[in-house]
Amino acid sequence: MGAISSSSEISVTAQPLHSETNFTAPPDPTSSAQPHHKKHDYDNSNTAEKAACRSRQKKAWLPWVLALIVVAFVEIGFFNLGYWRTHQLPAVTQGTPEVSAGLRSLGNDEYEIVKPAEATITVPIASASNGGPVYVGSVRVMEDTSSTPQQVAFAIKTPGKDGRWVDARESDGAWEAPRHTLWYSNLPSSQTLLFGAKRSVYEAVSARITFLGEKGLKVAFSGMQVNATIPFSINPIRLCMELTAAAFFVIFRPSSRMYRMRVNTKSVRQNVALAIYVLACTAILTYIARLTNTHVFGSVGNFWMDTEQYQRLGDALIRGHTWLDLPVDPQLANMSNPYSFYDRTELVQQHGMQYFWDHAYYDGHYYCYFGVVPVALLFVPFQLLTGEWMPTWLALGVFFALASLFGTLLVRTLARKYFPNMSLGIMWLSIIGLGLGTNLFAYARRSDFYGIPITAAIAFVFAGLWLWLKSKRENGTVSIPLVAAGSFCMALLLGTRPQFLAAWVLAFPIFWDEIFHHRTLFSRKGLGATIGAIVPFAVIAVPTLAYNYARFHSLLNFGQSYNLTGYDMTARHASPYLMPKVLFNALFQPISTHSEFPFITMVDTYVEAPNEPSMGGYFAVAPIAIFALFVWIVRRRLAVHKAWGIAVTAVALACIVVFVDSYICGTTMRYYGDSGYLFMLAAILTIFAYAAGDSPRGTDSDQEMLPIDAVSSIGMRTLIVVAEIAVSLTAIITVLGIFTQGLLGSWDSQIPDLFNEVKSWFIGLTA
Repeated sequence: MGAISSSSEISVTAQPLHSETNFTAPPDPTSSAQPHHKKHDYDNSNTAEKAACRSRQKKAWLPWVLALIVVAFVEIGFFNLGYWRTHQLPAVTQGTPEVSAGLRSLGNDEYEIVKPAEATITVPIASASNGGPVYVGSVRVMEDTSSTPQQVAFAIKTPGKDGRWVDARESDGAWEAPRHTLWYSNLPSSQTLLFGAKRSVYEAVSARITFLGEKGLKVAFSGMQVNATIPFSINPIRLCMELTAAAFFVIFRPSSRMYRMRVNTKSVRQNVALAIYVLACTAILTYIARLTNTHVFGSVGNFWMDTEQYQRLGDALIRGHTWLDLPVDPQLANMSNPYSFYDRTELVQQHGMQYFWDHAYYDGHYYCYFGVVPVALLFVPFQLLTGEWMPTWLALGVFFALASLFGTLLVRTLARKYFPNMSLGIMWLSIIGLGLGTNLFAYARRSDFYGIPITAAIAFVFAGLWLWLKSKRENGTVSIPLVAAGSFCMALLLGTRPQFLAAWVLAFPIFWDEIFHHRTLFSRKGLGATIGAIVPFAVIAVPTLAYNYARFHSLLNFGQSYNLTGYDMTARHASPYLMPKVLFNALFQPISTHSEFPFITMVDTYVEAPNEPSMGGYFAVAPIAIFALFVWIVRRRLAVHKAWGIAVTAVALACIVVFVDSYICGTTMRYYGDSGYLFMLAAILTIFAYAAGDSPRGTDSDQEMLPIDAVSSIGMRTLIVVAEIAVSLTAIITVLGIFTQGLLGSWDSQIPDLFNEVKSWFIGLTA
């Protein structure tokens, strides 16, 4: 018995030793215990994971139901708050309107202001139930004869001999509401104002409007309705936006299955989703550009504007010359220094000289100093085929489509090339962030020729980078046709927007292994690929530089120094001491908000250097790009995935471009596109590196789904939440920024009906 017990003890204690040796030595073919144990653990793990998946699937409908409830509350409650506030106001009987001596009747419900301080119309009012004073909660000014928005102030008179006028712009305390006036037009949604933001409840016997305008202003008035009910409405466009926002938060919530799915370029569903996204982005951007497309040719004060420079250049090239067919005032031609802004202004004011703003002037002719490539690719062929000038919005639409397509493909290829285990959800957050962070909406918001070269350059650089990445093979060689096509797209930047030439430098980190390790580029071994990479640059550079020489007798002069603008570009020297302030304006100036639509206002970017109205610095209007500032933190992970060179080069190039733009031309939101794509490229790689962790590049790359523990860690969930918030903030700022007043091409003056319609959505928050 003792011997048997001893033997049993030995066998029991030997089992763990035998189990340990299985990790380093081949398993004993006569033993089946260990493999059975492993299979049992795997099955348990698999079963638990499947059970967790089934549990999540059963509850998958819950977030959608909650999202629909929120959408219903927002649409029915919040955006119809004006209706809920006015639908039970007491009925009012109104007397005959009394027109003051400050207005002179012109007939047909039109008036002229003759005394601005007395330009009022008063309506006696009383309760419909008892004929006494009545509580006033709203007023609607009925007007349908004028297309010009008019501003009025509203006030009510309290009863009694000592009754006083209570203005909607006043209050019972020290505060005031000077903006609480009514800008109304023939748009019904702009004709109502809520009254009642007072500490006391006032009952009134009269209601009065005062036209706010100078003497001689013609205004219209066809009636006033006190205590008007704001109609209840379900706006289909607004509802679509709400559903889109709700779907975004449901699909990209931290527990979403999207984050466990791997990026798969062969997946039909993923490719269909990509196509739908590209089409949607193109349609939205093009529609906005179509809304804002304007044609200006004429005097706007001290100079003339021509918003169809590209059409005019295409027409000139068809006619066989490089200058624009615009008349040159002899006084301009006779000036000793036509580039002096103050000398030109003096001649305009004293002698009536005419000149065209933002045109290059050289040797007696006007030129377009913006890149010629968009003209050669779109405007000339369009005119030859149709006999008409190509609309600016349509040209922008073509480049919006290309930028959206190749930008999306670029992000997906970055994920597959450097982060094969990348989560599909993270990739899509990055794609949406790229679409918002490259400033495309700014060029759609103000559809004119200024946005064409930058939008085209963004499209070309995305296409070039994508083709370069696609040309790389696993064995260290490159596809000659793809690398040549990529170089061709990148070469087009020379004749599109010179600031984008910085992107050429990205070729070195992209092809680092091919150049220095495998020697399949820029070497005798890779002669064919080298020729394919270089020749396209020569093909584009030769005619582009010849075009410069034909205009300005210089190969490298693109004409920007001959621009007739607000300062002498041929002699200007920016002060280096101003650069900290200028760079702060360009990158970090915070946005400014207020309590009324559109909630985002212009910021004070004044500095003793060229600048235009702005909403804020680039990182303030595109918070998603802030990830680029933290690229150094994940440098080790980026190095593991061989993407550190691309990320750090992109940040460095972006900083250089911002500095050069700011030093030479000052600050304007239009220039954010010159460097925004580089910051976004670094931001996306930073997000990818954080999400991928330190795992090897090829781990489990064939699996369709990522392990649960790969996406359920606190760090990963934190990244998802931060990225989702950053994308959401960027989207909100982008949408509201479209309506921001005071910017060049502001919609309150350019598209007043649309501006007032959207503004009326928030009327329930006033008074």
